[in-house]
Amino acid sequence: MGELGYRIDRTAYLPDPDEPVDRWFQASNASNVRTTVGVLALLREVGARIVIDPFAGGGSTAMAARLRCQPFYGIEMNPVLACISLAKAEGRPHHAQLLPDLRDADRPEWLPAALGGISGRVAPQDAPTVAAMAVVAALRATDGRPIDRTTLHEDLTATPSPAGPGRTVCGDAVSESAWKLLDPPELPALVYCSPPFGPSSPSLGAPPAIRQGAAELLGAAGLFCPDGRGPMPGYTDITMGMLHRMVRHVRRGALVLEHEPDDEGRSAVAPLMARIRDELGDVLHSPLVDTYPAFTDRGPFTLITHRIR
Repeated sequence: MGELGYRIDRTAYLPDPDEPVDRWFQASNASNVRTTVGVLALLREVGARIVIDPFAGGGSTAMAARLRCQPFYGIEMNPVLACISLAKAEGRPHHAQLLPDLRDADRPEWLPAALGGISGRVAPQDAPTVAAMAVVAALRATDGRPIDRTTLHEDLTATPSPAGPGRTVCGDAVSESAWKLLDPPELPALVYCSPPFGPSSPSLGAPPAIRQGAAELLGAAGLFCPDGRGPMPGYTDITMGMLHRMVRHVRRGALVLEHEPDDEGRSAVAPLMARIRDELGDVLHSPLVDTYPAFTDRGPFTLITHRIR
């Protein structure tokens, strides 16, 4: 147990393959959503009303926000992953019923036709979420793990829904334009994220047709920001770039950063905390560090927590 006071072991960290909704897609480096909920629950005194993840990935934090019945706001560079986070955060039982027939979802031509049909017959407020769920279905089908509307509906019925809608955008978390597009409300927030640890951090290799379909539907919904960076910066640089943007848009709450050593086994905890203190110490304060040794193949797993203002 560390400064934050939460216990985590490898078993508790790994995602649960039976977790409704979250099981639609779980990245190889995903965390267990119940563990994330437990960490966020320790920060209840900040009075957070929303959850934000600037590196949304496959939606672990989106799912944790759902279980907390709080709106989710996420940024994700990969359009397919952005759709997955959107589907997990915003999906409701009636959205599953609005999906087209999923039996041919493994065919390359299915998704473009499905997305066109959704935009033509589904109410504008529901269309982005239904389309994102179609992307999830196509990805699973082409990966040999088809899912049907009944399962999607049952999963959504079995999980709580946030009191109000959130927003998930496709963009770069170090870009001001992505944060402007996200436009989180001025409410106390829990910001929980796992910045990329290094070049070998897992990435999603979705078929081109699915990636294109995801990008197009997000663009049509006004959720796509074309900014993109070149070669991936190191963990400290990318995290600091994101934090400098975040503090312009999040006025109160708490920040939780996940950290693992980089590809060479080096820890960035000390240099990152030094830079936060030197560059953002007026708005990010009261740091806590919880390190869990011999936790992953990379090495120790660390949670770094700060209060926002």
